[in-house]
Amino acid sequence: MKYAIRRRILRVNPLPRGKESTGVTKTTSAVGKRSLLNPEQAAAILDWIRRRPRGGKRLHAFFATRYYCGPRPEEAVAMRVEDVTLPEPDAGDQPTTSGASC
Repeated sequence: MKYAIRRRILRVNPLPRGKESTGVTKTTSAVGKRSLLNPEQAAAILDWIRRRPRGGKRLHAFFATRYYCGPRPEEAVAMRVEDVTLPEPDAGDQPTTSGASC
């Protein structure tokens, strides 16, 4: 606000007194668990994407890779079949929701 007053964009500070603090707002980098998808929600969204008429299969592969493996978008786009190693079907330490090892 002070900058706008100095540049004559504003005549007076429209904020009430005591609100002109220049202190940094506290933020956190932690992600709340309530904002994440649970496996059922992810499966429903991925199923909805797969059923889209245009590009659904391609987008399903992209978003499923992002959800289950966690690469950056550019890594998911650049991923090829030969880049992926799948576990043996009878491997006991694999999660039940995804058979891919990323």
